[in-house]
Amino acid sequence: MKSLMWILGGALVGAGAALLYAPMTGDRMRSLMRDKFTRYSNDVSDSVQSKARHMRNKVKGWQHRAGEMVDTAGDMMHEMATRRDEEPAPAM
Repeated sequence: MKSLMWILGGALVGAGAALLYAPMTGDRMRSLMRDKFTRYSNDVSDSVQSKARHMRNKVKGWQHRAGEMVDTAGDMMHEMATRRDEEPAPAM
């Protein structure tokens, strides 16, 4: 945990030094950062929407399969009940 904090601290110091020695003006740098942020946030949004759509489709498939299983079980129970009713009563 301590080494992770050192790594993150070093990354922040490095990022700060890079910004201080950057050859771009502040306005240009902010504009570039804003554009990158917008692009990455759009990419993340698209990815999340794609994964959500995929999961919705999988759940619909599972629901369909579960419905088929319930129908099959109901048919089997109906068939068993019909057979039981058709069997002759045991002789006593």
